[in-house]
Amino acid sequence: MIDGLLRAERCTLIPYSRRDAEAGGRFSPYILQAAFDGIPGEVMVRALDDEGFAVSTGSACSSDKKARPILAAMGVDEKTGFEGIRISQGWSTAGEDIEALVGAITGILGRL
Repeated sequence: MIDGLLRAERCTLIPYSRRDAEAGGRFSPYILQAAFDGIPGEVMVRALDDEGFAVSTGSACSSDKKARPILAAMGVDEKTGFEGIRISQGWSTAGEDIEALVGAITGILGRL
């Protein structure tokens, strides 16, 4: 998923170091946060919902809040935090599901 998202224009992984080799096992392999330059997270969430995908903004513990204190503590700037979405996958997520999501995001980026 990470490689597919990074091929899409305007994508930033959160945290920025997510791809670093030394990051190792510091991140859950089932949850990914990304921001898309110029598109507020809420707009991307709604656009993906229209395509049949359920994603959210912020962390699970603060998804109903506008502020992103966890992201700020991680050094993520306010603009990027505002544009961020959280993508979760589970045991039943197939490669085709990931490809479809990346395709939907690419299509949305082309329209917005």
